[in-house]
Formats: sequence, structure tokens, C-alpha cells
Amino acid sequence: MDTIEVSNLNRQFLFRQSHVGQSKAKQFSVVLNGLDNLDARRHVNRLCLAAEVPLIESGTTGFLGQVTVHVKGKTECYECQPKPTPKSYPVCTITNTPSKFVHCVVWAKDLLFAKLFGDRNQDNDLNVRSSDVDGSKTTENVFELSPDEDPISYGQRIYDHVFGYNIELALANEETWRNRRKPKAIHIKDVLSEVSLQQNGALENCTNEGTSISAMSTLDLKNPQDVWSLEDN
Repeated sequence: MDTIEVSNLNRQFLFRQSHVGQSKAKQFSVVLNGLDNLDARRHVNRLCLAAEVPLIESGTTGFLGQVTVHVKGKTECYECQPKPTPKSYPVCTITNTPSKFVHCVVWAKDLLFAKLFGDRNQDNDLNVRSSDVDGSKTTENVFELSPDEDPISYGQRIYDHVFGYNIELALANEETWRNRRKPKAIHIKDVLSEVSLQQNGALENCTNEGTSISAMSTLDLKNPQDVWSLEDN
């Protein structure tokens, strides 16, 4: 069955941090669906059919009271009628287990960008992990520029928080990654060290060969005039 994710904690009052990774139910005589994607609903529908347990689908993707009841042998199943392809993505997926490029784009646009440049008082799912930051920083000021902080330091701190700390926090839940490819935490110091090594190596080669160095070659980027193939993309 479905397991408890970190992003569930700010929307479901029954769960706590200690419950992350556990199943949402151990036994049941009826299932009430509150899922946010079609694949999960289809999966639960098939489990209910196999176990001969009634399923009540809450229809959380719409606003028209789309609750339906599915009982094996008495009513049509959830998949008996084709469902339209969704045009949005589950918050749990884009924050915890993105698997497509579009998930990362939606996360950056709707969550991270909004947190950095939008309404400071507007909560979103980035707050779930931000509230666990070590030290004196609180949920409200993690993404704010400190009075004594220069823009470069601020950018490095946000980078560490988003691509370092948040990834390490996600990796702490080993159950989530049992059948998924694990992400890798990348801290700013590691990025700067790698770029520095590339620059030093490129500079040394240019010195030995008597040629010039460019930013694009340093970062191993292709000529901007090149036409990329599907493989390059």
C-alpha cells in the first residue's frame, strides 16, 4: 500500500516525522482513496479488485464532487472508464521523487522560484523540509537574505540548502529509494572545487600550447553556434 512521505506531514494531521516510510494502513475492510495521480489510483484499484475490498474514490483532481464507489462484481471498476491525461503533477512527486525533466522544471518554477521571489508569507511544500534546518534559522527566514550577507554568500547558502541539505534529508528515508534511483547531494564546496580544477587544468593546457581560454571551454560547453542532436539534448 501507499507509504507516508515527508510532504504528507503538512497536509495530514494524523502523521508525524517518525511515521515517514511506514504504510498508511496495516489492515482494512474498505479503502477510501485520496491519491493525487492516476497511476497510484489504478494500482490501488487493482489491489482492491484482487482482495475483493470495496473502493471509494474521492476524485481529488476535480471540484465537482466526483466521488465514486467501486465494488467488485456489482459496479464498474475505477479503470473501466478511460480517464483524461492529467496536466499537472503531484506535489509529492516533484518534491520527493522526481523522475522526469518536467518534474524538475515544475519544482523550480512553482516552488523554488516562488519561495525566492514570490510572497514571503506564502507557504508551499519547501517549508516542510526548511522547518528542520539546524541552528537558529527558522522556516520563515531560510530563504531570506540576512542583513550581513552578501549576494554571493546568499546564493551559496541557498544552493547548499536546496541541493545539499534537502537531498540528504530525502536520502534519510531509505524505504523511499528501495526501488528507485537515489539522488546525490551536491554541496557548493564540491562544485567550486571541481570548477576550480577544470579551470586550472584548462589554463595549464593553454599556457603550454600558447592558446587562449574561454568560459565555455572551461565548463566543457559546446560552441553556441552548434546545432544539437537529440543525443546532445
